[in-house]
Amino acid sequence: MFLDNLPHLFAGDENSRSDVTSFMNMLVGALPDRAIILSVHVAKAIGSEYSASTAWENAARQRLWLTRTPPGSGSDGNTADDDTIFLCRRKANYAAQDALKLVWRDGLFVPDVGRDDNEYGHLRRRQAERIAKVAIAKAVAAGKNLSDSPNAMNSAGRFAKETGLLEWRVSVSDVNRAVSRLMVSGEVLIGEVGRYSTRHARRGLVLGSQGA
Repeated sequence: MFLDNLPHLFAGDENSRSDVTSFMNMLVGALPDRAIILSVHVAKAIGSEYSASTAWENAARQRLWLTRTPPGSGSDGNTADDDTIFLCRRKANYAAQDALKLVWRDGLFVPDVGRDDNEYGHLRRRQAERIAKVAIAKAVAAGKNLSDSPNAMNSAGRFAKETGLLEWRVSVSDVNRAVSRLMVSGEVLIGEVGRYSTRHARRGLVLGSQGA
């Protein structure tokens, strides 16, 4: 859920860690089943990434920053190219800092993909989907339950790596993203893959042909 922007929602002291943390916790409590994206302008100072209390960053799982200055350039000003902008991941609980170059095309900013992504991206996605299906079928045959969560130790991507199924530049993340696409299309489901000693069903990823 996009909340745009902060001054319309927050009536406390933006420099107070207590006020900020309470507000952020209130958002999570009010929208427990939503991914919340809260937008806010940076401070006026050149090079600013956000303003006021550090709690705005510390209370969030991730902070993204849009800037016209190339990351790591050391520049204090904007780029001369108005058709280029950078989406920077400056803080994340489970990922490293990163940046994505965006260019203005047909009325919106889109990722500036290179030759490799243009020519091989589709092929790599199809390859990842094939590997995901093979991994799921293999796990089900062995009575193992795979999770649809990419961060789980028993994700399809991790299982594919452990069993030697990865090939041609296909990564663990590629396979896990493929699982998400296959679940949307209905080719992969959550179903029964066996039973525990208590006779309760053990559930995990199954192929659509294997039943829900």
